[in-house]
Amino acid sequence: MTTYREIEESEVAIDAPITTSLITAIRDNPIAILEGDATSPTISKSAFVRTPSAGNFVVLETVTHQAVEDNNSAIQVKCLITGDYRFRLHIRNGMEDGDKFFQHEEEVEVILKTGGTTYMSHTVASGVAKKFTTDPATISAGTIVTMEVGPVNTDDGGVHDLDYNATVVFSIGISDSEGLYGGYFIEVGPQS
Repeated sequence: MTTYREIEESEVAIDAPITTSLITAIRDNPIAILEGDATSPTISKSAFVRTPSAGNFVVLETVTHQAVEDNNSAIQVKCLITGDYRFRLHIRNGMEDGDKFFQHEEEVEVILKTGGTTYMSHTVASGVAKKFTTDPATISAGTIVTMEVGPVNTDDGGVHDLDYNATVVFSIGISDSEGLYGGYFIEVGPQS
């Protein structure tokens, strides 16, 4: 790895001599920054990442399987860069055993929230698989996006305890393939 060397003000002052060590630093420092030398300055990701626009290049795809009797399933991501995103949900309500698909009596509901506000909600009948794609959604940096899944309780219509299998593939897409590298746009996991 190339070593970064700080260039002193005296080396670039008026009438300062051009030295081999100065020219070497001018040549090596950009390489050291790109290689991530520990002594080099860091570049903010936002300095070279364009604002995302919604599209089909997936920056996140995650799967949740819900089969726990007393808990709903939730996935949270934090958007790091303000821009337009596209959300996709592929929901399969039921479970497979070899070539058999088992149904049950309850519908499953998937709720997508941005910043705690419901952005979309879909209900899927037992034994059905469906795909949903949102229109482009403008999400501000720092916004938490939450995807919740659970059965529909016919008494009050909310997402409640699930006692059977449901599978949801949740993905976030942008239009720029360059945004796929380095996790610049989103952060996955529990958010505080």
